[in-house]
Amino acid sequence: MLRQLYQLKQAAGIAIQVQADGTPVVNACLLDLKHQQLAIEKKLPDVKSLEQLPANLSTKALIALNLSGKGVLTKQLAGTETITAANFNAVLPNGNIGDFYVQQVVSGASSFVAIIRKTEADQWFERFIALGYQPVHLSLGPFPLLPLVPELNFYGETILFDSHEITRSPAGEWSNYTYNPMARASGKIKLQTEVIAENLLLPYAAAFQLILQDKVAPVLAQAAPYHDLLTKKLEAQKFRANASIILIVFFLMLLANFMIFSWLNSSNNELNNKLNQTLQSSNELKVNREHIKENEALLQELGWDNNRNKAGLVDQIAGLLPAEVILTDININPPNAAASQQAKSLVFTNHMIKITGQSEKLLPVNEWIARIKTKSWVKGAALENYNFNNELNTGVFALTVSY
Repeated sequence: MLRQLYQLKQAAGIAIQVQADGTPVVNACLLDLKHQQLAIEKKLPDVKSLEQLPANLSTKALIALNLSGKGVLTKQLAGTETITAANFNAVLPNGNIGDFYVQQVVSGASSFVAIIRKTEADQWFERFIALGYQPVHLSLGPFPLLPLVPELNFYGETILFDSHEITRSPAGEWSNYTYNPMARASGKIKLQTEVIAENLLLPYAAAFQLILQDKVAPVLAQAAPYHDLLTKKLEAQKFRANASIILIVFFLMLLANFMIFSWLNSSNNELNNKLNQTLQSSNELKVNREHIKENEALLQELGWDNNRNKAGLVDQIAGLLPAEVILTDININPPNAAASQQAKSLVFTNHMIKITGQSEKLLPVNEWIARIKTKSWVKGAALENYNFNNELNTGVFALTVSY
């Protein structure tokens, strides 16, 4: 449930293939994620100019940019050693790795390294930003397609599409890649059951790995300045989702508190009315007094024996909540199972607040407990339990606060 709140719902993939004469060929598509189903919302093949994009593609969509053709150098290397400044000469002799965005993909025993000068890639990013878009991913060449190949109807050892020629081993590993402007698919390309144009494969693959970035390992160039924008975007989305959940929980608690108070107040008024009507009868007066005593005892058991604002206490506790912790339940004066069993009636634990929630790590929970203990009205706060829930894929905990 929470993962769905954090997940991106829409992403656009834009592939720019720069021809030998410097002419860019632009193709784009927009993906939507609805009810955990991924669908192509818009197909924009052969866009005449970037300036036309905002008229057909909302600037609210995050952009995954793919560059290929002129300016993108691809080299196949034996082995899977990570490319660093120390071994960058194997890719580009006498080159400075700091001048390039580097993308490395491992397939089998080989590495495919694609590079582009930062100045060239930044020019494209700046043009998109000037149009109002937020580019957050950069990939190079056909390599974002690698995890999608099993979903496509490519059956032979050679894959041809939109100027890209890929050779595969019998095991399905990529053994060679060539940028070939004459390469075209021999027939219709199907993505599972949907026919997709060959010039939309890379836009789809780029958008696919952006919108599902929490489920698949994206193939990306190391363009940290732009990828950091995605991290900030996701963090802001998580914050808004968590804030909404907390507000809903507080609203429900306040609503329940108001309803209980109204019910008790109504009951008390009803008893007072009955008492006023039966003042002339001592027997009826005695009966009403007994009713009042019973209700007063009930009020005491329910923790309404003083004027302490329990919603205010909960508000103070929640105000100390770390961002990594998610509340799932707050119980004021919870039932005492052992005492209830012994008394054979419902007995509550007065002056106690029991809290349950979720946190991937125990440290934020302990930090929260330490913060709670700083409140002057808190007599004690302790963690009852913390366990990792495989179904939720996170830790669940319970703690108590006495006041």
